[in-house]
Order: sequence, then C-alpha cells, then structure tokens
Amino acid sequence: MNRSSGQIKLVCFLCLALSRFAWAQEPAKVAGRWDITIQFVHGEGNYTAFLEQVGEKLTGTYRGQFIEGELDGTVQGNHIQFRGDLRIEGTRLFYLYSGTVEGERMEGTVSMDEYGEAHWMAKKH
Repeated sequence: MNRSSGQIKLVCFLCLALSRFAWAQEPAKVAGRWDITIQFVHGEGNYTAFLEQVGEKLTGTYRGQFIEGELDGTVQGNHIQFRGDLRIEGTRLFYLYSGTVEGERMEGTVSMDEYGEAHWMAKKH
C-alpha cells in the first residue's frame, strides 16, 4: 500500500466517523410535568410524572392517587424509555415504559412484568 492510498483510506474513515455524529439526533426535550394515562384492560390509571433531563439521561418521580415513586430512563432522539416500580402488599411490581415523543405528547407501551402490557399516553402540563 502506498502512502497516498493510506491517506485516502484515513480520510474516508474520518469522514464516515464524523458523519455518524452529524446524523445523531438531539434528544427530545422532556423535562417538566407530564400527565400520564395508562389504558389497562379494565379501566385506566392516571398519574403525574415530574421528569428531569440531562442530555439523554432522565430521572424523576411519579404520583398517583394512592402511590408514588421514582423514575429513571433515557431519551434518544424522539424515543423514550423509563422505568419505575411500585410496592404492593410486600411485593414489588416493575414498570418499563417505551414510546415516542411528539412535541408535548408522548405515547407507547408499558410492560408490567407478569401482568402484561398496556398502552400509555402523556401530555405535558
């Protein structure tokens, strides 16, 4: 391999590597208060989440009529994922929310361990 061939390969590699950064999408801005509705098989649950965001990292709290807890997760582009847990009668139920952010609305699916999945949606307050 001659010197100019090696330089061309290096330039191509650098261009490819830098293009990944140029194409990376900024995380959606989700910090603030969100009103969340989960549509269960028999009815729905309403909660308020307070999210804090540093880059892609999320932390926060949620509150319902009889429950409250902490949340943590990530937002990459317009894809959001966060988790929480709920202590009920000596056991712990884990929730994993996955969805998309569209401006001041979010929606997706929440997985609730052995209790299956449900649809959720949220509106920024």
